[in-house]
Amino acid sequence: MGELSKLPNIGKTVEEQLHQAGIETAEQLRKTGSHEATQGFCNPS
Repeated sequence: MGELSKLPNIGKTVEEQLHQAGIETAEQLRKTGSHEATQGFCNPS
């Protein structure tokens, strides 16, 4: 279990998806924002 999955509502699968999007830390997620961070895997083209 990594740092991100310790956050509320983020499990192993979402953490893996965030890693694929280049988000590795909670700080990166805060700076990017959840909407922008999830664009690639929640709304595939």
